[in-house]
Amino acid sequence: MPRPSVFVSHSQHDPRIDFFHRLFSGAPLRGDWFEFEKPKVPAWTWIRDHIHGAKAVFVILSAPMTGWSVQHTQNWVAWEAGVACAFNKPIIVLEPAAEPIAFPVPFCNRQVLYNEQDPSHFDFLRGLLADLERQWNPNVDVRPNVTCPECGLSFHQYNLPGEPFPCPCCRQEILRQ
Repeated sequence: MPRPSVFVSHSQHDPRIDFFHRLFSGAPLRGDWFEFEKPKVPAWTWIRDHIHGAKAVFVILSAPMTGWSVQHTQNWVAWEAGVACAFNKPIIVLEPAAEPIAFPVPFCNRQVLYNEQDPSHFDFLRGLLADLERQWNPNVDVRPNVTCPECGLSFHQYNLPGEPFPCPCCRQEILRQ
């Protein structure tokens, strides 16, 4: 039986993709990467089925998501987030801390700003995968610690208080006290 998984929503042109491949290599949860699987069924059915079977959905934001194919990518990410929401899966947005990405993600319930050069961020994300594998239960989730004053989205933001960060849904800057 395969290891439990996290569905990974991302741009196949993400310059940090190797960071995330290393993250999942040897982790308790495997990553489901549609672009690298090359399924023989329609894309939407493979994605729906893998989100249904996943412990969570990671949405990895990167600059290529805002390029020429932004509408195509936004449509897929919004659909994947909607499917995850319908299946009551945690939706965790991962965004490079030094490079805010102007890409809204609806239905997000967790957010992590990361620096791929900082080993403690890698360790934190690996620990998050372990927590999802061990403890995820839709009835006992991490409670939101931030509510966006602009759009009203409530979500759990993992980074330290005192530093501004963008709302994953409306992109309004928030300062958590």
